[in-house]
Amino acid sequence: MRRVVCALALAGCSVPPEAGFPDVQRSVGERTGHQAYWHRDERTEQAIISEVKRLLREPLTQWSAVRVALVNNRELQATYEELGVAQADLVQAGMLGNPSLGVDVRLPTTGELTPNVEGDLGIDFMSFFVIAARKRIAEAHFEAAKVRVAHEVLELCAEVTEAYHELQAAQQLAAVNLTLAQAAQGSYDSAIAMHRAGNLNELRLAEEQGLYEGARLELLESQSEVTFAREKMNRLLGLWGTDAQSWKVTEPLAGIPRDEVSLSRLEKLAIGQRLDLAAAKRRTLALAESLGLAKNWGWLSIEEVGAAAELEDHLWKVGPHAEVQLPLFDQGQAQVAARRAELRQSYQRVTALAVNIRSEVRVAREQLLMHRRKAEHYRDVVIPLRERIVELTLEQYNFMLLGVFELLEKKKEEAEAYREYVRAVRDYWIARGELARSVGGKLPRPRALGKAPSPPPKREHHHGH
Repeated sequence: MRRVVCALALAGCSVPPEAGFPDVQRSVGERTGHQAYWHRDERTEQAIISEVKRLLREPLTQWSAVRVALVNNRELQATYEELGVAQADLVQAGMLGNPSLGVDVRLPTTGELTPNVEGDLGIDFMSFFVIAARKRIAEAHFEAAKVRVAHEVLELCAEVTEAYHELQAAQQLAAVNLTLAQAAQGSYDSAIAMHRAGNLNELRLAEEQGLYEGARLELLESQSEVTFAREKMNRLLGLWGTDAQSWKVTEPLAGIPRDEVSLSRLEKLAIGQRLDLAAAKRRTLALAESLGLAKNWGWLSIEEVGAAAELEDHLWKVGPHAEVQLPLFDQGQAQVAARRAELRQSYQRVTALAVNIRSEVRVAREQLLMHRRKAEHYRDVVIPLRERIVELTLEQYNFMLLGVFELLEKKKEEAEAYREYVRAVRDYWIARGELARSVGGKLPRPRALGKAPSPPPKREHHHGH
């Protein structure tokens, strides 16, 4: 009787509203330095809207962009509801089933005999034995759900960071293409004037027009790339309406760091903080609990235990009631074998995932170093070489040994080298974000950053000849 009372008490348990979200916040904070937010009521919703508008009034930095996404991305907010489902399953696992009441009434068809009444009250007796194991399994699934949700938060942070660098590069490339288009237009205008004076033939004029039209197309494409990059950011930040148009990014791409993290340290970081690996380990623990439950209780199946009563000839007869399945054919061998196979499978997958994570880190770091070497080569070799060529060409031009079109062509090549340098720096920072994703959190802060990409110098020349 005491156990029945306990079961009724457990049945009244409520589901905790926080649903393990503080653990998610702690995991995210340790790995990114940002705080995750879950708004579940109207008051919190209004506070979020005010916070987003405040952040959008200032130029967006990488940090503030991630913060806006964490508070305003609706897909992420929907993901948080998985915590509520897992928390409810955990509470449900700790509850006993409701007792069942059955009543049978048989009325006489002849004579004056009294009706026959039978009744029984029962409860699922097996739940008394397996409730602790069920709770341990549900707790393991709940912990895995928290890890999965935190992993989704980290994925969003990485996507926002990558999109931010893409937008920075798109804006800088559009600015370079605008400069190239203006230079091409100036060259074409000079060609028109020289053609009218009879100093330029039709072929050269057509070539200059072709260069000008090509520069205009490149400018158009680069401006569209800026629009596409902004819309990608809008989707990640959850912005629409006027908010989608009001924000701006004024911060240029940062320079390449002067140092990189060692490979051994990166692999160690990844194994220690990758959340998908932690979730796989949690799932393995849950399967181990399931195997123990199947081995200990899989053979026993007591459907119901309780009391039965019968009214016959004005006399109540009361006694115990039980329904038991006899384990003659099925002693749970198949369940045990299945759970054991699932446990072995999960263990192998955890091991395979750890191997793959280490490989991902090595590949991501090699990609990072490749883009680093490429950016440094443009910065230290190609751009200085192009600048020197322009200086020498300008000297030749000032002595009237070369024409204006040759000078403009060399300036165009200089600007193209700078454009490739910007792309290389962009690719470096995207690769760095991929490396952080493969490690499972933010990378150690570099001791110092190199010189940021700057536009090629403007040089004045005269059209004296």
